[in-house]
Amino acid sequence: MNIIALLVGVFFIVHGLIHILYAVPAPNQSWPFDLSQSWLLARLGLGERVLRGLGTVLLMAALAGFVLAGLGVFGIPLLKDVWRTVAAASSVVSFVLIGLFWHRSLIIGLLIDAAIFVALVWAAWPSVAMIGS
Repeated sequence: MNIIALLVGVFFIVHGLIHILYAVPAPNQSWPFDLSQSWLLARLGLGERVLRGLGTVLLMAALAGFVLAGLGVFGIPLLKDVWRTVAAASSVVSFVLIGLFWHRSLIIGLLIDAAIFVALVWAAWPSVAMIGS
C-alpha cells in the first residue's frame, strides 16, 4: 500500500467516524450535531422521535459507508472493487444528513462531502494507478 492509499483510506474512516457525534448527547446549546431539530422536517410536523430515528439511520449509513470505503481502499476483499461507489454514495447520505439537520458550523462537512463526490465521480480521482485498487 502506498502513502496516498493510506491517507485516503484513513481520511474516509475518520470522516465516517465523525458522524457518531450526532449520537452524543449535546454538551451545550451550541452543539451542532443535533438530531432533534430539523429546519425542513419540522415543517412537515414530524416529531422529535421520528427526527431522531431518521437521523440515526442516515448517520449510521454514512458512518458505515465511509468506514467500508476506507477499508476498501486498504484492499479488503469484496470492498476493494466497490469503495469508490460506496464513498460517493456515503457522501450523498452525509450531505443529506447535514442538510436536514443543518447548523452553520457544519458547513465544512458539506464542503468535504461535496469534494468527495466531485473527486470520485466527476474527476475520477484518485486514479487506480495512484491507489492500487
